[in-house]
Amino acid sequence: AHIGAGIFLSPEGDGRAGLMQPHGKDIVIPGYRNLSRVPPEALERAAAEVAGKVDGVRPALLYFRGSTASGRPGEENFSEGVRLRLEAALAKFELPNHLSLARAAAGSPSMPLQERSVFTTQLAPLPQYLGEMSLSDFCLVPMGSTPWTLRLYDALFTGCIPVLLSDHIELPFDERIDWTAFTIKWPQADAERLPSFLLSLSQQQVRDKRRAIVAARHNFAWCGEGGAFAQLVATLNERKLGLRATLRDDYAWVETPLPASFWVEKPGDVAELLDKRCSAAAGQSSKALSPNDVVTISKGPFCVLRAAL
Repeated sequence: AHIGAGIFLSPEGDGRAGLMQPHGKDIVIPGYRNLSRVPPEALERAAAEVAGKVDGVRPALLYFRGSTASGRPGEENFSEGVRLRLEAALAKFELPNHLSLARAAAGSPSMPLQERSVFTTQLAPLPQYLGEMSLSDFCLVPMGSTPWTLRLYDALFTGCIPVLLSDHIELPFDERIDWTAFTIKWPQADAERLPSFLLSLSQQQVRDKRRAIVAARHNFAWCGEGGAFAQLVATLNERKLGLRATLRDDYAWVETPLPASFWVEKPGDVAELLDKRCSAAAGQSSKALSPNDVVTISKGPFCVLRAAL
């Protein structure tokens, strides 16, 4: 009974499975990408483009590197066939010569690709993969084994406009964040027309979406100030206010400062976090948890941080 009444947090929000109620009591959260593994130049390029410090024309129009089929049992209908349809559509797609020349002029030694639309099943090291994303205007984000995929967040962090081909995907914090400003959602069944549609978008439309990405992407990072953890706490608070009538009469809401980031990237950050917060957390240990407390367990010695909502 307690599990059923709980609020589930998951990057997977497909309501068809009956495990999540993403627009009810449960919350879809971003997947975790360790930003220390992202090449700095891949993170910084989009901000430099928005600021006008580098040319906003990227070498590749669109990009996908990943599998089109799965050998795992039960996944014969992997990606519901959308990746195979994309592969077939792009095999027949050619960028007009004058646009190909313009993108060739924006080429980069780190991406010596002849194609200006990249769809490949060949694996690559993570730094290369993320670097190539940062040199592409649109990153295809088709569903895989399930509707959600980490490549959505990789695209955002590298300033590559995500093109979602996942009809049943549920996006994090979509009650608070306007995803239409910086993504494109395309029907799975119409994958064949996607390349032509992307080609029809103007450079100004591309710049507008990239500017929106740069303004919003920190909301999906599990590190630093604010970010995904701040969005999660704010969303939990909204859920709490909506569920308030079901709480005990003696429940009192006590405002406390938010904990530091949910994920801690460097060992030094852990030590600093523990030094600053553990004594306060220990002082609260004798108090019973309130129904909607957020509990964060830090990496390191046994220390529990709490943000009462």
